[in-house]
Amino acid sequence: MKQMQYIAQLETGVKALEAQVAMTYPKIKQVDTQNALLRVENSSMKEKLHALSTECMRKQAEYHELKKQKDELKQLSLLQQSLITETSQAKQHSFTQLLNVARDQPGFNQHAGEALSPMMQDHDLEN
Repeated sequence: MKQMQYIAQLETGVKALEAQVAMTYPKIKQVDTQNALLRVENSSMKEKLHALSTECMRKQAEYHELKKQKDELKQLSLLQQSLITETSQAKQHSFTQLLNVARDQPGFNQHAGEALSPMMQDHDLEN
């Protein structure tokens, strides 16, 4: 009799566990489905992150290249401005020297005087 009681208790325990499994199984199935969806979403997010990281690195490299080009162009512009200034000053200096040399030549002022003389003569005639 004790053995029959023990078997009945075991059968009751088995039925209780079967009921618990029956109630828990749909929850487990739902969690597994949710887990699978989250894994897919995680994979998609990793791909997007990788793509965005690659794009970011490309844009950073492009930014640094453009900044380098800007700095080179700025240096070139400053050098060009410096050369223009030096050339302008050199031309002005050369022109001044040329005028000084010409003024020192005999007859330089002679033509200027001849050009003014007839005008002054005409002016004197009117008075």
